[in-house]
Amino acid sequence: MIVLDSDIYTEVFNGNPKYVERLDTYPPETQHVTIVTAEESLRGWMGLIRAAEANRAKTSLAHAYELLRKAIEKLGRIRILPFTDEAHEHYLRLKSQKLRIGTRDLRIASIALAHDATLITRNRRDFDIVPSLQLEVWN
Repeated sequence: MIVLDSDIYTEVFNGNPKYVERLDTYPPETQHVTIVTAEESLRGWMGLIRAAEANRAKTSLAHAYELLRKAIEKLGRIRILPFTDEAHEHYLRLKSQKLRIGTRDLRIASIALAHDATLITRNRRDFDIVPSLQLEVWN
């Protein structure tokens, strides 16, 4: 089982052929994102909508909503791993170790640990310090 970190999911979402082709080497049923990545993705599109409403975006409100619609559709095509009680236990244990890693990244790592999954990311610097995390770095 693989879990795409938010940075890799974004590249795939945007159709970057380097990442899409590499992901295609994994069977679709093994590909996952976390609920945290889904949250980050949707937050970004909702932020764009707020900016468009305030005329601070380089896109129209209609286009911003269309991008949100597409994001929701794409998220519906990939398995989303939940933040379970087990993931929360991993999170609390890792947090108590005072690792220098962001909260959302720590939650993503905790979900991957809870599911015994390999996390695919470009962010080696942060995730390398998470004990027992199976990591695959795509550059």
